Amino acid sequence: MDRNTLKSLFRDKNFIKLWSVGAASMGNQWLEMLAITVFIYNATQSALAVTFANFARAVPMIFLGGFTGVISDYFSKKKILTVAYGLLVLSSLILALLSYLNLIEIWHIIFGMTLTGIVFSTDFPVRRNMLGEMAGSKRVGSAMGFDSIARNGTRILGPFLGGTIMEFSGLHGAYLILSFFYAFNMYQTISVIELEDKHKDKDKDKDKDKDSETNSNYFKDLINGINFARKDSSILGFLLITVTMNLFAFPYMIMLPVVAQTQLEISPLLIGIMVSTDGLGAVVSAIIISLFGITKLYKSFYFYGSCLVMIGICLFGFSHYYFLSILIMFLTGLGMGGFTTMQATLPFILAPKEMRARVLGLISVGIGMNPIGILLVGFLAVKFGPSLSIIICSILGLSVLIGLLMINRKTL
Repeated sequence: MDRNTLKSLFRDKNFIKLWSVGAASMGNQWLEMLAITVFIYNATQSALAVTFANFARAVPMIFLGGFTGVISDYFSKKKILTVAYGLLVLSSLILALLSYLNLIEIWHIIFGMTLTGIVFSTDFPVRRNMLGEMAGSKRVGSAMGFDSIARNGTRILGPFLGGTIMEFSGLHGAYLILSFFYAFNMYQTISVIELEDKHKDKDKDKDKDKDSETNSNYFKDLINGINFARKDSSILGFLLITVTMNLFAFPYMIMLPVVAQTQLEISPLLIGIMVSTDGLGAVVSAIIISLFGITKLYKSFYFYGSCLVMIGICLFGFSHYYFLSILIMFLTGLGMGGFTTMQATLPFILAPKEMRARVLGLISVGIGMNPIGILLVGFLAVKFGPSLSIIICSILGLSVLIGLLMINRKTL
């Protein structure tokens, strides 16, 4: 990317605001995940309870991701985000008060996690869609690259902040921090210049004669989006890779600390450093793609980045040396950066504008496969042990990716 493109992106106040919203949201995700996991496990001593809480957070992505993409074509994206973050501000403040008064129960937390999952189902079809529209087709790769840099950067800081807050202030402190950043997101969204709404109004004026054709119901539009993805081999391959990664790759994160303690026999501090190198690798990869990415290689970044993640997970399962594991985590992060950056970018390259929000919504559905993957890796860990569970999942995932490439050459 040339300097003019870089300057133009960061001179766009709307881009900066939506970019900061994505960073704050992902930071909150990591903070909440760690704080909730620590609290629930300490309260119940049950890994199953922790799994169920994370499952509750991810389930809305399955059922609402596609609908959110359709709904965003009917209503102001800005208003959707504003209302969504407003709900999370209110929810976090209520949970903070319940925690402070020692009245909080596990079902309160699970309800809050479910609400968070509902709101986060809007990220791809609403916020990133707005971000891509503001950037335009020539800058979309760089825009999504910088968005990925911010989101992956929080993977370095988020868990550390969550652990620190839980150590010194408890769960109510974590919820107060969450409410602060959600309020920040709400403010940033409200302050976005209403270009999106103005364009929507203009489109409505131009298309009054077509209302009878376009004002179809949500379910019909959702089905149309699914049929479009099914018939377009590039889009279908793209979505199947997303499903594969969420089934076989991302669940390794819940087993990583277990493998580190049992196989590497290292302290929590060293585990934290090792996990941070994964985020560091993702940031480096996103930066490289943003600065030097070539459009014709975008699908290759996406596919081979996914393959590198699977290979890294497999190697980590076999590693018995700490510094080797750090190197493996960094390489895994490089692949993850390629995957996450292109996951947000390719819909703007592959899908026509009228289908873009629906494709982004289907990505949310694919991401919603993650809880099924969590159950799979948990079952395998019980049967074969933590290390072998992630090795098996990574081999299955890599096999599926290779199979997709052989069946659908347009995956690349």
